[in-house]
Order: sequence, then structure tokens, then C-alpha cells
Amino acid sequence: MSRGNPDNKHGSIDYLLGITILMLIGGLLYPPVQLLWPQRHLPLASSALIPVADEAGIRPGSALPFVYQENPFLLINVGRTRHAVSAICTYRESILRWDEDRQVLVCPAHGCTFDVRGNVLHGLAPRPLPTLNVVLSGGRIYAGG
Repeated sequence: MSRGNPDNKHGSIDYLLGITILMLIGGLLYPPVQLLWPQRHLPLASSALIPVADEAGIRPGSALPFVYQENPFLLINVGRTRHAVSAICTYRESILRWDEDRQVLVCPAHGCTFDVRGNVLHGLAPRPLPTLNVVLSGGRIYAGG
């Protein structure tokens, strides 16, 4: 009477255990490696200002998303000052959201927070957010490098 090969069953379990251990080690090493060697984005090339909104089109305390050179940005109106900052977190490249109550940009993935000038307030973000110049002219808001 043949009962099958018991080594085959243990071999499969050992294989799966080995794969699991490798994935665990990779998962543990990934964050420190990304922190030490973050992905580098190409700097935004200087270019002309682009129209973003009418001056009356963005209420105080709010943010308006727009795209500049294929990169998502937010135009933020705080008081009488407007700021244009990247909408991509510098830690894990998640899309940031504007927290109107706290007046900060928040990364929903890891909790990093940034002020309206793109400075890191909290979290593991390795660098500030890229910003653009903002100009008011003729009732329009323009942003650019």
C-alpha cells in the first residue's frame, strides 16, 4: 500500500514558509531604504505662469486642485495670501488632501502634514513640497515656476 511521498508535503510548506519570510524581510527593509534613498523626481522646469482661477473663485481657507506640467498641485487661499504647493507627499507619493479646519495638507497614507508653504510639520516626509510662484493680475490667479 502506497501512502504518497511525505517529503513533497513538507517541501511545499517549507517553500511557502521561505517565501513568507522573504516577503517579511523585504517589508521590514523597504521603509528604511526609502527613507535613506527616496525616489528622485525631475525638478519642474521653469516656465511661464498659467491661469489657475478667478480671484473670486477660491474662498478663504479653501484649496483648489490644478495641474502644472502634468503634476498635481493645490492652490490654497489662506487669509489674503495664496500659495501653490505640490499635492504629492514627498514620503510615499500619496495625493495630499487639504484639511480646512486645521489649515494643513495631510497625507492620508501615513499622516505626514505640511503647512501652506510646503514645509514638513509632522511625519517622515524627507523634504518640503515643491512650490510655485503665485501672481494676481487682472482678477485672475496665475501660478508657475
